[in-house]
Amino acid sequence: MENGKISISTILLVVAMIIIVIMGVFIYKLNEDKITEVNKSNELQAQVSSLNETLSDLQGKIGTISNMLNDNTSVENNTTNTNNDEISIQGTYAVVDVNHEYNHGMDYVFLGDKVTLKSLDIQEGTFQIEGNTIKITYNKYTDPDGNISEYNKEEELKIEDENTLIHTNPATGYVTKYTKK
Repeated sequence: MENGKISISTILLVVAMIIIVIMGVFIYKLNEDKITEVNKSNELQAQVSSLNETLSDLQGKIGTISNMLNDNTSVENNTTNTNNDEISIQGTYAVVDVNHEYNHGMDYVFLGDKVTLKSLDIQEGTFQIEGNTIKITYNKYTDPDGNISEYNKEEELKIEDENTLIHTNPATGYVTKYTKK
């Protein structure tokens, strides 16, 4: 520098430093904006996931309600008619879906409000229909030799439709399907 003059290279150096500082500020702001947008995106994704779970849950509930309504509609035809005490579950239902050999030859016979379970032995009793469930109370047992005794046993069957009944063994969980003959 001669006589207080600033050289051109010094001016260019100062201008370059100012430009670098300005670029640094812009890069910092852009990075900060990007981080904010990523956080917002993550929050929105969490809300979408929550809404999808809620939607799935509601669809499941709607499906359950729809099935219940369909079951109730089909069961209405199978329930006791209180006006004339007629029960529409009548006739013989035979095993069609056998999980174990001991189920072979088992038939449920419904007549009026009486029920008979026929296999090697015979169990007799009464039944009531509640919703899509048949509640059976046996009171008489006849063994394969023909000996008759008093008996107290309860059992439930599910009504799948007017021609199909389902029995689930509560002790083993085995399911047996019976259809109307």
